[in-house]
Amino acid sequence: SEIYQTFKEVQTQSDGANFAQTKQLLQQSLVSLNEELNGYLAREYGIDIKQKKEYQNWLNSHQPFHWFTEFYSIINSGGFDVIIGNPPYVEYSQISKTYKINNYQTLDCNNLHAFCLERALELKHKKGYLGFIIPLAIISTPRMESAVKLIKKISSAYFSSYECRPAKLFEGADIRLTIALFCPLKKHKSSFFSTSLIKFSSSERALLFQNLSYINLDQINIDFNLIPKISSNLEVCIYNKLYSVNKKISNFIANYNSIYKLHYSYGFRYWAKVLNKPTFFESEKANKSTGEKEIFVISEYDIFLIGSALSSSLFYWYYVVTSDAHNFTKHIIYNFPIDKFKNKKLPDIFLKYQTDLEKNSLLKTANYKSTGSITYQEYYVKKSKSIIDEIDKILAEHYGFSDEELDFIINYDLKYRMGKELDED
Repeated sequence: SEIYQTFKEVQTQSDGANFAQTKQLLQQSLVSLNEELNGYLAREYGIDIKQKKEYQNWLNSHQPFHWFTEFYSIINSGGFDVIIGNPPYVEYSQISKTYKINNYQTLDCNNLHAFCLERALELKHKKGYLGFIIPLAIISTPRMESAVKLIKKISSAYFSSYECRPAKLFEGADIRLTIALFCPLKKHKSSFFSTSLIKFSSSERALLFQNLSYINLDQINIDFNLIPKISSNLEVCIYNKLYSVNKKISNFIANYNSIYKLHYSYGFRYWAKVLNKPTFFESEKANKSTGEKEIFVISEYDIFLIGSALSSSLFYWYYVVTSDAHNFTKHIIYNFPIDKFKNKKLPDIFLKYQTDLEKNSLLKTANYKSTGSITYQEYYVKKSKSIIDEIDKILAEHYGFSDEELDFIINYDLKYRMGKELDED
């Protein structure tokens, strides 16, 4: 510290006569300090620094970098004023054999972008700003909750999220992304702001950021560790009404011995395919489709209740708002809020919906290397949209949605869900 201060004074206040000598002394001191710090860090990794080969291999693989010495004045004054970055989107398992991460709060996230975010937040001044472009999953998947918890403790943030179809935020990067802008805490309390999941065409790219619309998530009445992707007060109202329900689909799940079950397709982009019987499937080498899963429920009425809920446009909105918009997992399904309610029309409407799905389906044959020739039933769910609307009207009454809120749900993302350009889905 003393040598660095002298170096600054030589640069700014003297005639520079001792500049080279002071600079050399500073560099020697930093090299010596770095070597000492390398030794301390190596011991934390269980490395015996007296074993020269082992120690050198660790230095080569981990390349320790000590921010406190390399950016002494900045770190000593509290950190960087502004940090921007696009960290690597790499699973920790891919590099863990050669490079170990120690003492990170986000270790259970198991991805390098979460580790980079934690370090960047640590290096940021408490009054500073940080901008990262990171995968959407960091705000939308359970394994990333430790990263969100960390953010809530030390920063406020703005999140804008982007689909990768029809256009991508980065051409060639087929991944859903979030631009996260972190700013100082206000009154020692974090505030989060979010956009919806933004879909755009290439022609709209020039106006993309000008048209962003953020909503303050402080209005949401639950303690969340994931970041909902909403952008209007109307969506806030729908979100709060949905989550005012105390039970979830998980409350209706039975063990695998139950005779009452639903079948659903693991793939889900714009429509959930939920059936009260298995999809027709014949293969030379496989007994059943690996893309179809089962949900076991407690009673026959639960088939109508849960099947209707999962088929609704309300569930699609919930899926987009709360998930990574890519994986249709049981975690997403089981956490959908719903109470048991009796509606005499619901069974008939759900059965009418199943009949309509069958009527509009087609048998197709395809050939694959792993499974050979496959004949399967393909469903075109969007052709049954009018019946899905009937389901949504019943659900809207159950959750207490206004006419405006119901209209929003029924027409949510309709441009893309019903668009001909997406028929290949």
